[in-house]
Amino acid sequence: MAAAAAQLAAQPDLTELNIEFRSVESKASPGRLQEQAKLGNALIRPMTVQLQGSETAVALTKQQVANLYWVTPEGIKPDPETMQSTFDALLAKVDRPAHPARFVSTEGGKWLPQEGRSGYEVQQEAAWEAFQQDVLNPEKTTSVWPSRATEPTYTVAELPDPATLELVATGESVYDGSSEARRENIQIAADKIDGYVVPPGEDFSFLDAVGGISEEGGFVSGLIIAGGQTVDGLGGGVCQVSTTAFRSLYNAGLPIVERHQHSYRVPYYEPQTGFEAAVYDPGLDLKMTNDTGAPLVVRAINDNAGSTLKVELWGKKPARTVNVSEAVITGSAPIPAPKIVATGRLAPGVSEQVEAGRPGLFMYITRTITDASGTQTERLETNYEAWQPIIERGVAGIPQDRSE
Repeated sequence: MAAAAAQLAAQPDLTELNIEFRSVESKASPGRLQEQAKLGNALIRPMTVQLQGSETAVALTKQQVANLYWVTPEGIKPDPETMQSTFDALLAKVDRPAHPARFVSTEGGKWLPQEGRSGYEVQQEAAWEAFQQDVLNPEKTTSVWPSRATEPTYTVAELPDPATLELVATGESVYDGSSEARRENIQIAADKIDGYVVPPGEDFSFLDAVGGISEEGGFVSGLIIAGGQTVDGLGGGVCQVSTTAFRSLYNAGLPIVERHQHSYRVPYYEPQTGFEAAVYDPGLDLKMTNDTGAPLVVRAINDNAGSTLKVELWGKKPARTVNVSEAVITGSAPIPAPKIVATGRLAPGVSEQVEAGRPGLFMYITRTITDASGTQTERLETNYEAWQPIIERGVAGIPQDRSE
């Protein structure tokens, strides 16, 4: 092209130019696209994730595997976000850490010691590499994740004598108006933490105590907060138990390691506004350190008929006093204008509110701890979002599934 341009510039009266060219094969030729499509189709197969050394396995469907990558003219490319979220979900299901010794309660209210069990811990970095490689290898139908055997860190011999335990602190909550599914999850989670032992100097992890939130663990679908909406999700209602446990741990003066709030103000946690702890598996946990110098035993007492939950901490009462204040509200925000969502679920022109709006609220509570070293006061901040109401409006020609 440069030579032809120079020739035309030198002889502007020319009526004919000879331009040399060479053929270039398109990167997106039909043959190449067919190869990529063939490979993409070959990758659509069920896949099983197997934990090395364990019988634990989780299956992915063809559709779940197909969602992990894109077929492009340049080749097969993984979808980073979906790959990571799927890995995290699988990790929560296959990771089987050792369980320490604990107590189980009898109908008579007695505590009986229960030995812990060995487990397998996923080697996450190596497992992540294996997962990425195996997903994009059509010959692989099983992804084996490296793991290591783990032993309980706390044995029956190390459990405290129940007769020597003192009531250290209590947390309470009420859940009137809860659905049957929510009540079922509350009972399951309460049963799982009841009798759990927190060794001195170690962290209480709510997710460790319940063994994760999964169908395998008995949890059912209930309402949760996710993606800016209140939707059905596994374990809806578990936060009632994490909140009540948090109140007990906080009242005991234990230091906070990890604590999360809900996006908006939830009526189940009234009247103790802002005194809550949200959990979600994986990703959001409640963790607090046992600094009492002795083992702490968690006691969960659920009264489904009365819609009340109590979590007690038993151990050696530390030489300190703890006072928790009522919430101090520092500001608020109005409810946003509603979001209108077109749907084929309703008749054209018919509207239905599917998400309630809630005002924003900014607050804090204080905890004052007095011991031999003196008195210290700390603030626990809670900032609830202004929650947008959502109204569905029927529009002709839209499929039944909800869409923007």
